[in-house]
Amino acid sequence: RPIPVFLPINMITMWSPVLSMTLRLFGNALAGYCIVALVYTGFEFAFPTVGAGLALTPLLTPIIHLYFDLFDGFIQLTVFCMLTMINIASEYVSPEQLVMEKQEAEEKRQARLKRREDRKRRKAEKLAAEAKN
Repeated sequence: RPIPVFLPINMITMWSPVLSMTLRLFGNALAGYCIVALVYTGFEFAFPTVGAGLALTPLLTPIIHLYFDLFDGFIQLTVFCMLTMINIASEYVSPEQLVMEKQEAEEKRQARLKRREDRKRRKAEKLAAEAKN
């Protein structure tokens, strides 16, 4: 049975993986942009007379963008998909597991009923024994 006091904790437990993956992707995209901007700024200071555009355009710009935009994005896509699959798989309940859980719940219910009947029977026997005396 659900306990109302634990509702906020359960909500945090449900939404924290989604929030974590969202912030991870946002942070990675922002970090890639910041690093490319830092490289451009560094080349502007390293080659002030030539300019960053002329120094980077033919050689380094494609390599930098290939890594920070495509390769890093592909790695994050792979990690994101794997984490999503793990989260979905952890929430999946197979039909066999549902049947087993129902059987266990029924067995517990039957055991409770049997204990209750045994208590009633013992109480009735005790009252009958006291009535004889």
